[in-house]
Amino acid sequence: MPNHVSRELVITVPIPDDKGRSGDGRPKVRASAATGWSLAGRLVEFRARHGITQAEVAAVVDAGNASTVAQWESGANIPRVSGREHLIELLDGQR
Repeated sequence: MPNHVSRELVITVPIPDDKGRSGDGRPKVRASAATGWSLAGRLVEFRARHGITQAEVAAVVDAGNASTVAQWESGANIPRVSGREHLIELLDGQR
């Protein structure tokens, strides 16, 4: 495990003429890619250490399929909040 502090930065910016989530005017919220980078490294290391496939991870964390997990590992995408929570539970041995 790396010797650095993991941090997450969430910035909320209202966009003119943006109806927000569900049209209620609330601004959209995106998680910082920094969150994904730390999880990506942990996930790749976890899978290598335990010899499990991306499809197996996807099934355990309800991520849909192996392609989703591959996107997380490459940094192309980061898990949504519920997926991130399930993934952290898995990496911490709670799932």
